[in-house]
Amino acid sequence: MRTSTCLLALVAMQMLVAPANAVAQSARPSTLSLDEALARALAEAPELTAADARIDASAQRIDGAARRPNPTLDFTSEGVLGTGDRNLFNEAEAAVGVMQPWERGGDREARSTLAHRERDLRVVQAEIARRDLMQQVELAYLDVQAERMRHAIAEDRIASLEALAAIVDRRVQAARDPRMARDRIEARLAEARIEAGLAQRRVATSATILASYWGGLPNFSVDTQSFEAPADLSARPAEPDAPEIALLRAQRARSDAEIGLETARAVPDANVGLELRHFQSSNDVALGVRFSIPLQVWNANQANIASARSEAAAIDADLAARERVVQRQVQALILRRQAAAGELSALEETVIPPLQTALEQAQTGFARGSFSFLEIYDVQQALIDARLRSADALFAIHQSDIQLRRLTGGSAIMRQGMGDPE
Repeated sequence: MRTSTCLLALVAMQMLVAPANAVAQSARPSTLSLDEALARALAEAPELTAADARIDASAQRIDGAARRPNPTLDFTSEGVLGTGDRNLFNEAEAAVGVMQPWERGGDREARSTLAHRERDLRVVQAEIARRDLMQQVELAYLDVQAERMRHAIAEDRIASLEALAAIVDRRVQAARDPRMARDRIEARLAEARIEAGLAQRRVATSATILASYWGGLPNFSVDTQSFEAPADLSARPAEPDAPEIALLRAQRARSDAEIGLETARAVPDANVGLELRHFQSSNDVALGVRFSIPLQVWNANQANIASARSEAAAIDADLAARERVVQRQVQALILRRQAAAGELSALEETVIPPLQTALEQAQTGFARGSFSFLEIYDVQQALIDARLRSADALFAIHQSDIQLRRLTGGSAIMRQGMGDPE
């Protein structure tokens, strides 16, 4: 009977505990990966919607540029009013003609080429907007990762000080240390809790900023393992493909198309057509041919051609300058990353392990009375400072990686949309 009662009690306890566990699991924030954050931000970005709309608009202009100019319907009447027999019913003449512009210099092909280059330019501009947004999201995600790591260090400091405070309290109760030692450790513990609270607020702030890119709530956690294990620098692409360089190349291609269009316009377009004329006096009808062409006496469009060529030369100079700037930026980021990686390696190999060993020895010695509170606190603070420097070095490494991806297009996702447009 006692066994049955115990089993019933155990089942009832499990039934009570199970809903509580389910509520705790549902309340636990889910882990948001960087890819998920990027996907959400890209899906909710109005600037990308605007860029895609501009691409569609330029695609429609391609269709319009490939069409021939419309013909012209011409009606003339002569001798409607005059003296003698010159009136509408006697000597009047009426003519109806159709005129078709004849683009002799290849204007239609040049317009079509220019429209394609305009679309290419819009595609590159859209990709730049996409890359800028992705860089902003990656930096915001990195801020959350770094702040979470700093908050974890602050919590570890509290745990260490609480353990130290327990030892100090026992020593004070045993009259081995003065009460001032307990007051001092309590003050240090209060400072650590204040710092941990500020760190928690910085985590919430950075998460709110990240969630604002898709209009969501900061009810998520982030992956910290990727923050603690940065990628190898050797995987960085050797040849930079900066989006600004791609933009200048697209502008240069459009400039070539503008030169082609202005060159085509230098060839005067003719107008040809047929005319049907009616003679009122004899009631006869005659078919005629009409032809007109401008005489290039004052303007042969040479000024516009020269202007387009000058613009092309300016873009060439801008392109050469931008390539040098990108090379300098890439080199500076690589050097900055190498410096941060060297600092991180030194901290993890030569600074943090000895401090951890010294802290353990100091805690053991303090419990025996061999060390004072200030000595163990100095070691603990040095370890915390080294861990915070390690977090700063990791942040600098990842920040450099993000900026390098922005400059070089090292991410496969960031290269989407950069294919040759049709």
